[in-house]
Amino acid sequence: MSPPLSPGELYSADVLLLGSRGAGMTAVGEILEDLGSHVLRMDAAAADGGPDELPYSPASITRPFSLCVYSPAVSKRDPVRLFVREHGVPEAALPEFLGGVFEQHQFTAVAGTHGKSTTAAMLTWVLQETGNGPASYVGAPRIADGRSGLWSSNSRIAVVEGCEYHSGFLHFKPNMVVLNGIERDHLDWFSSENDEDAAYSTLCQQTSVETLITSTACPRGQKIASEAEANVRRTWSVQSGANLNASADVMIRPLRKQGATTVAEVNAGGVPANLSLVLPGRHNLQNAAAAITAAIEHGVLLADACEALSRFQGIERRLEVRGEPGGLLLIDDYAHHPTAVRGTLETVRDAWPDRRLICAFEPHQMSRMEHFFEEFVAALSLADEVYLLPVFAARENQTPLECCRASGSLVKQLNNSGTRSFLFANLDQIVSRVDHAARPTDVFLTMGAGRTNLIHDELTRRFQRNSVA
Repeated sequence: MSPPLSPGELYSADVLLLGSRGAGMTAVGEILEDLGSHVLRMDAAAADGGPDELPYSPASITRPFSLCVYSPAVSKRDPVRLFVREHGVPEAALPEFLGGVFEQHQFTAVAGTHGKSTTAAMLTWVLQETGNGPASYVGAPRIADGRSGLWSSNSRIAVVEGCEYHSGFLHFKPNMVVLNGIERDHLDWFSSENDEDAAYSTLCQQTSVETLITSTACPRGQKIASEAEANVRRTWSVQSGANLNASADVMIRPLRKQGATTVAEVNAGGVPANLSLVLPGRHNLQNAAAAITAAIEHGVLLADACEALSRFQGIERRLEVRGEPGGLLLIDDYAHHPTAVRGTLETVRDAWPDRRLICAFEPHQMSRMEHFFEEFVAALSLADEVYLLPVFAARENQTPLECCRASGSLVKQLNNSGTRSFLFANLDQIVSRVDHAARPTDVFLTMGAGRTNLIHDELTRRFQRNSVA
C-alpha cells in the first residue's frame, strides 16, 4: 500500500509522527499542519507525553489515522511501529515523506556534509523576500520566526535539506541540487569514501536534475559534477586574496568585518553586488554563495538576492548568540564533525579576538570520535579551556563507561598538548563550573549534536536569580 503523500490526500488526514521532538520531525509537523492535517505526536524521549504529545505506547493510539511518518532514528522493531504495521496503516520515513509531498514542485535539494541547513534556510529566505514564497524543509528553526517547515500553495518551488544518512536524499527527485562540500562522515552507514560519493553521484545523476551547483573548493563535488548530465552547472568560490577564481560562476570576496558582520563583494557572471552578512565566518560566506547561485537560477536578480540575504538572521544552533548575562557571551553551535568544530572555533576567535574562549563539547557517536580522534584534538586545541562530556553514542551500543573513557582519552590528550581541559559527567556539572569559573568578559561556546544547548537555559536562569538576589 502506497502512503498518502499528496497534499490533497493529507488535507484533514490524521497523521502520526514518531520521533516528533527531533528538529527534522518538527519541520514535518509544521508542513502537515500547514496542509490541514491533524497531527498526533509521539517521542520516546518523552514517554509520558508532553503538552502536544501522546504517551509513547501503542495503548495511546485510540483512534484511526491515515499515515505514520517516522524519524530514521526509530527502529523497525519499535513497539509503536509494530502496532502501526499490524493495523495496516501506511508508513513513510521522513525523507520518503519529503520526496512524496514535494514531488510536483520545482524541487531544490540542498545536500553535503556541512552547511546544508543554513544554505537551505538562506535560499528559502531569499525566495520569500523576493516574492517567490517557496515551500521548505530545513533541519533547524529560523531565528526570525521559529519555523523550519513551510508549505506554500502560492509557489511551485520547494527548497528541501537532504540528509545523506541512510542515503535518505535518494527518495528525492529534484530539479536542482545544491551540493555543498563533501567530507567523510556517517561512519555507521557509509563504509568508505567511495560509498559516500556513490550516493551523492546517484542523487545528482537522476534524470530530473537540470541544475547542479557545487563548490570549486571541493574536489569530490567537482568530480561528481563532471560526471552528471545536468544541463546547467554553477560553481561557487570564496577567495580572500586579490584574485577571484575565474572558474566560478558566482564568487564572494570578503572586504571587511564590522564586529560579527562581514561585508563582501559578490560577482555573478561579471555583475557585481555588495553583501552585508550578519552571520560570521568564512563557511557562512560559502553558504551564502551557494544560496545566491540557486536563487539566481530561480530567476532572482543578484542585487535583490544580496539585499534580502542582508536581513537573514540565521537558524538556531548555528553560531546562535544565546545572550550575554553579566557580560559572559553565550553562543551555541551544532558542530560535531572536526572540520565544523575547527571552523566554529576559528570564527568565534576571529569575531571576538580579545575574549577568553571556553567551549563545552559533547562528541557525537563513538565511531566518529575514534575515526577523527587526532582531528578533534587539533580542533579543540583552539579554545582556551575545554569541557568534555561523555560521547553521545547515538544509534550505537557502547556502555556509559565506554563513552566516558573515550572522552577521558580526549581530555588527556588535550591537556598533554597544552590545552586546559576537563571531563564532566553531565550538563549540570558544566553549568556549575561555568557559574563559578567564567569571567564576565569570556565567551562560552557549546558545541555538539546532542543536548549542550540546554546549558544556556540553566545558565541564564542562574544569572537571573543571582541578579534578583
